[in-house]
Amino acid sequence: MVQKSVPAAFFVGLLSHYLMDMIPHYDYEAGVDGSGDPKKLKPFLIKIAFDGLLGVLVPLMLFYPDNWFEFFKLFAGIAGGVLPDFLQGVRLAMPNKILGVHQKVHDFFHSNIRLREVAPVFGIVAQVGLSALFLAFGFYI
Repeated sequence: MVQKSVPAAFFVGLLSHYLMDMIPHYDYEAGVDGSGDPKKLKPFLIKIAFDGLLGVLVPLMLFYPDNWFEFFKLFAGIAGGVLPDFLQGVRLAMPNKILGVHQKVHDFFHSNIRLREVAPVFGIVAQVGLSALFLAFGFYI
């Protein structure tokens, strides 16, 4: 029997983010240069905050946990999954060396193929399928 664990769920969520970033997918154009200019940064942060909120609420609604342990396990997996992109947004707003190191790790795993113009549907389908696979795996930890 596999141990059910909140930290394991967080780790699976974090790992899934980096693995899913390897798949070519549709990305937001940041439109910011890392300077922290609020006029350039605000629309981008609103867009990714809304996306992040959906990334938290949709799984909670789809897999409505029936007890607190399952809620925390699901939330830990979600938090691990959105953390790398959250840290990217923080780095854009407040550039620093530590977040710069994370950005290099994130960029290492991130596909260089951008599907914005080429085939955005492929990236969406691939990521939804891989998300389902990780969610199914997450139920066993």
